[in-house]
Amino acid sequence: MDKKLAYRTNYCKDQSLKRKLIQFAETTFGIPLLQWDRMGMWDPKFRPFSFFDNNKIVSNICTYEVNVVIAGKKKKAAIISTVMTDPAYRHQGLVRDLFEKVHSWCETRYDLCYLFANKTVQKFYQPFGYRMVHEHQFVIKPGDTSKKTGIRKLDMTNKSDLSFLKMMIRQRDILSNKCTVLNDRLSLFHLLIEFKKNIYYIQELDVILVYVVRKGRLTVIDIYGRDIPAFEKIEPYLCRHKISKIVLAFSPDRLKVKGRGQFVPSTASTKCFVRGDFAIVRHKFMFPYTSCA
Repeated sequence: MDKKLAYRTNYCKDQSLKRKLIQFAETTFGIPLLQWDRMGMWDPKFRPFSFFDNNKIVSNICTYEVNVVIAGKKKKAAIISTVMTDPAYRHQGLVRDLFEKVHSWCETRYDLCYLFANKTVQKFYQPFGYRMVHEHQFVIKPGDTSKKTGIRKLDMTNKSDLSFLKMMIRQRDILSNKCTVLNDRLSLFHLLIEFKKNIYYIQELDVILVYVVRKGRLTVIDIYGRDIPAFEKIEPYLCRHKISKIVLAFSPDRLKVKGRGQFVPSTASTKCFVRGDFAIVRHKFMFPYTSCA
């Protein structure tokens, strides 16, 4: 195809171009960016790199800036997302050209880039400097503990509950020194769209838990608190459910869970690919579920 394409980046202040990106992301990946935008949660740290044919996006990569703690060190990272080329425009090297632009932008700004994708595309990302790293989730068998009441489901249609959640996210202590990702709006994206009916507050511990229960398995998505208690203090509030296992969807080293369970390979359908300074690859870890973009 000889037609010259227009390259654009960081264009979301232009509402017409922003709508093109939203439509592209929702049509191609099912990502509900329109809902995110209507909630007033659009984040300028979400940066598109796109080729346009007239006003149509035909190839795209987005970066999303986050703060991370990796192996005890604070770093800046870019999450890579929405990597796609329209079928009619493939085999022209468009993604290769976009990755060159993305990495040129990231090189002096971030310590690492990471993305989540199906394992089958591992060979696709390798030429761009990405390597697959293996995540492990921590699984706990519920102990013999007395059940506790005093846990309340938060109502995300209630302004007071919503404001409280936002405050707790801003003021949160980290759950892990191994692998933590911090971005308030990205957390809210997951909580308000995917988990809005799964958010609970324990007043005695002053923590918010996000968890889901399916077929006897309770998965803790995230925990927000200004001081993080040991897991043994949280567990009695979870045992009101009939469960055979508890899965933590993040690295839990600050929850004092040593001796309570074991790490097992993640069962997620997507795998993590990393480019840059990522010193934790020899240790068992998991990127928080709420850090996916």
